[in-house]
Amino acid sequence: MADDDGVRRSLACLVRFHGWKAHTCDHRADFTAKIPSMGINALLIDQSMRPFSGLEVLKSIRAAGLDVPAVLMTPDADILDRNILARLDVFRIIGKPPNMKELKAALTGALKTSLTRTASRGKADAQGFAVPGE
Repeated sequence: MADDDGVRRSLACLVRFHGWKAHTCDHRADFTAKIPSMGINALLIDQSMRPFSGLEVLKSIRAAGLDVPAVLMTPDADILDRNILARLDVFRIIGKPPNMKELKAALTGALKTSLTRTASRGKADAQGFAVPGE
């Protein structure tokens, strides 16, 4: 999830390049409404969005019932409240712009965690990441 269309498309291309599905939406409300039908296993969110931060968007996503791991991109990881990150199930924080090796490792880890959770609940989901827009 990134508010910049070019960044969002680039991230979606990177996700697809590694063989995963990527879902994008133009607005937070549109994305939140589509959550149940997307088959999402993980989220990739930019903390530096406007008018809502990535954590604010993630909070609304959690309120809508999506509990998959989230990877948060930010250039300012040191200023984030670790308690809030844990409460919102932020799987990993990566730099912005992301190092490609770090991005792949974070997404791979988030996907494995999600699939483990899904298997423990007896559900089978597609391997997909959400990279929706603001």
